[in-house]
Amino acid sequence: MRAIRKKILVVDDEKNACELLRAIISDLIDENYDVSCAGDGAEALALFKSNQYDLVISDIRMPVMDGLQLLQEIMIIKPNAKVIMFTAYSNVESYREAMSRGAIEYIQKPVNLSEFRKIVRKSLNNSKRDFIARIKLKLRFFMSKISPSR
Repeated sequence: MRAIRKKILVVDDEKNACELLRAIISDLIDENYDVSCAGDGAEALALFKSNQYDLVISDIRMPVMDGLQLLQEIMIIKPNAKVIMFTAYSNVESYREAMSRGAIEYIQKPVNLSEFRKIVRKSLNNSKRDFIARIKLKLRFFMSKISPSR
């Protein structure tokens, strides 16, 4: 019996980055992944609409449609979708925006390869509910560090 291949969509306007992430994910030898790449949010949205992806990994800053717009569109189509956002331009606002729109992880570039592999595996093996609970805890902790006590 053949194992069911998990489908992952990687979205990045930098072709080399997209191919590198594809190679990193494909290098998870003990797993069975089918990885597609898209060069911008609009291309990714078209692919998402015509395929059943188990995970989307998207850059935030891209032309045509950025990653946050893509995330919002994906959540309209499939509210329980698993989407990981990553960026070289990490800041509090984009973190909050990504998490509030439904991202399950927010990763800063350059990506730590070992940590990235763990996040991909965990994302595919855990339910979204588990991630939401973890994210809420992270957000509460994060907010307690930047908000003054009342």
